[in-house]
Amino acid sequence: MNEINYISIEFLNSFTGGVFITNLITHFIKDYFPKSLDKKISTLIVAFIVTLTSNIIMKGISFSLVYLSTINSFLVAAAAMGNYDLLTKRMRKGNGDNYIKN
Repeated sequence: MNEINYISIEFLNSFTGGVFITNLITHFIKDYFPKSLDKKISTLIVAFIVTLTSNIIMKGISFSLVYLSTINSFLVAAAAMGNYDLLTKRMRKGNGDNYIKN
């Protein structure tokens, strides 16, 4: 029987995969974080965990890997937050046809 893998570790180790998984996980767990914790911080935490674990699986652990994963998690979190803002603004306005005109 063939296994179906929708997401591979190679995809997770890419920028696009990191942003996608960060968006997906954050969407499902955002209500379980304390209300006092900003959504941006929770997104950064998820991005750090996703980035670090995918790098550890691919390359093992080292100090430089943890350092680079920390820096990369800020980029992944920024892109994930940008996607979230774009989607929520479009949903508030309707279909989003005039989103760019504003």
